[in-house]
Amino acid sequence: MTDVKLKCPVCEKDFITNNNQKIYCCSKCRIKHERIRSQVGINASKQKQIKCDWWVYDINQDKFFIKKQ
Repeated sequence: MTDVKLKCPVCEKDFITNNNQKIYCCSKCRIKHERIRSQVGINASKQKQIKCDWWVYDINQDKFFIKKQ
């Protein structure tokens, strides 16, 4: 295997690896990316619910409630 110089997508540091599966410079950056990705999913879910006519969102409580008819 040959060494390859990569740039970590989280911290943007250059690092050298010979592992073709490695994307992040360290486990700290990998975990940070996983947290960000899960938060993006949560936000996307909230945006879908906002578009639905059945739900009303209370920003102070950060909760959705069924709209009263």
